[in-house]
Formats: sequence, structure tokens, C-alpha cells
Amino acid sequence: MLQAAVLADDFSGATEMAGVASRFGLRVVLQTNVPHGQPEKCDVLVLDTDSRMMTDEAAADRVREFANGLKQLNPPAIYKKTDSVLRGQIAAEIGTLLVVFELPGCLFIPANPSRQRVIRDGHYFVEGKPLAEIDAFANDPTHPANTNAVAELLRDESGRIQIPNIESEDEIRRQAAAKPADHLAAGAADFFAAWLAEVTGQNTPVQAGTISFSPQKTLWVCGSHAAWPDRKREFAEHGIPVQLIDQSPRFGETEPVLALGTGDETHPDPAALLESIAESVAKLIEENAADFLLLEGGGTARAVIDHFGWTDFSVLAEIAPGTVAVRSGHSPVLLVKPGSYPWPERVWQFFE
Repeated sequence: MLQAAVLADDFSGATEMAGVASRFGLRVVLQTNVPHGQPEKCDVLVLDTDSRMMTDEAAADRVREFANGLKQLNPPAIYKKTDSVLRGQIAAEIGTLLVVFELPGCLFIPANPSRQRVIRDGHYFVEGKPLAEIDAFANDPTHPANTNAVAELLRDESGRIQIPNIESEDEIRRQAAAKPADHLAAGAADFFAAWLAEVTGQNTPVQAGTISFSPQKTLWVCGSHAAWPDRKREFAEHGIPVQLIDQSPRFGETEPVLALGTGDETHPDPAALLESIAESVAKLIEENAADFLLLEGGGTARAVIDHFGWTDFSVLAEIAPGTVAVRSGHSPVLLVKPGSYPWPERVWQFFE
């Protein structure tokens, strides 16, 4: 029986939410299409609207289409997943959901104190540093953080979105318990976990999942320019061979793993880069029967799954918070995480 539904604006955010829900022992279905009927054996339905890179108007239209389909399922509770550092068209998407579901307001908590991402006096800090002073976020090619003020990042003109200061997980739990029943819940993973505990009445301790890891061929894909310097260093430290997208990448004859990267230079056309990544991944899978894909960043993951036409996913395991293994039918196992998160140590240990 459906207990809750989630709308995320990118695929890695959707898998992150699916992982949190599976942590509670709930049955999760993740879809990338507008819902047309309730999935079987589903407690939590997670939808990826793939709207983060759109304009305000286009994102609102996309979310409205998904929300109208979701409304037919009459979910008891709805959560809007956003980027934790407020990238995307958040105010437009939340505003659309308030209209479709006829709600008076929204409690929005993008802070993720478990990752040292907090809101203090209305300003956003990551590991103690103001958001706009962190190069990876200040120089984001599509959503640069040019201010630390959360209200300015949100750009809400309706006055219906409440954003409390949050510096601890205890504060998040208190906010989740006090949220008005007629208000939309929105934000990042920490708030979702606290909200889901309230909605379902479950408070299962966090336990990382496990998967059987014995693939014949593993393809590791980093489509994030900001993450590439760190990832390139980590690949070298772990002895993982690296090839670039524009080098006609191929697996070595005796190598079971290959890392695919974008290179050090910023690509002038991000959309074209994602298309190139998807085509390279498809070729490598078809030629080498790669059966395990590690995908970094929602845009990269979505480009790959769209290329193959994968739309419905089951959750295999939450390897660590934010890093989740999913599969669509007989697809390879996909291990997905947001681009701004590091790969957990458990993943690197697979290759030692």
C-alpha cells in the first residue's frame, strides 16, 4: 500500500531518496515517467522529474505534469526533494506542487547537517565555510552560488515557503515532528529521513545495505567537472585505469574495471558532453558486456539511463547514505551518487 511519494529534480537525488526509504525496510519503486497507475508492492514511490536544468517555466510545467499524474494515486504524504545547496528551480517547483495539491504552505529544509551543511542566521555553510566561498559551488557551470543568503538562492516571491535555521539533526527531527499536516515537506535527505519516520511511524536505525559484488566488467563514470580532479587522484591511488570521453575509450584486455572521465578542461556544451558520455557508456557496455556501472551525478546518470530507455527501477541496497544500487529489469547494476558527495570508502574497498 502506497504510504508516501517523492518528487526529485534529478536522478541521483531520486536514488538518494529511494535509498533512505529502503533503510526503513519499505518497498520502493523509482520511476522516470509520469505515473499512470499505482505500482505493485510499493510503499514509497520516487519520481525523477529531471527538471533541475530547465528554466523556471519549463520546470514548473514538468512538475505539474508529474503532480497531476501522482494526484490520481492519492498518496497519503508527499515530499519534494531538492538539491541541498539550492541548485535548480526550487521555488517554481514547490509553488506548482502547492497549487496542484491545494496546500497553503511548505516547510523547506535543504540543510544536511549529517554532511556539515547547515543554515545559520539565514545563511548557508558547508563544513564551516560560507557556500559562496567554496569553489565547487561558486563556479558551478549552471547554478553558481553567488550568495550565502538562503532566501536569495531560493528566489521565492510567494511568502509561502518557510526555511528555518538548522544546525543539527536533532533540530531537523523537531521540525519534522512539528510540521503542520497541511504543509508540503521539501528539502534534502536529512529532513526526508526525519519526515519519513513521522509519516510511517518507523524509526529504524541506519544500516548500510550489501550487494554481491562479483561483476565481470565494471565501468566507473565521472561526468562531473568539479569532481574530476579529486576523482582522477583517487583512481590513480587505487590503480584503476582511466580514459577520457574523447579518446574512444576501451577496456584493457585483462582489466575488469575502467574509469571514464571528462578531463581537466570545462566542456563548452554540457548537453553535448552528457550525450557523448551516454554514447561512450553504451558502446562499452555493448562491446564488453559491462554489468556494473558506477555513475556520479544526476545529469550523468540520467543521460545514460535515457539512452538505454530504462524507466522503472528497484532498489538493491543503500551502500552508504547517498550511494545507492538500483536496477531496471535486466540492466547492469547501477551504483549512483550525487556529484557533490564523495564515494564512500566501502565502494573503494570493492577494488582492493
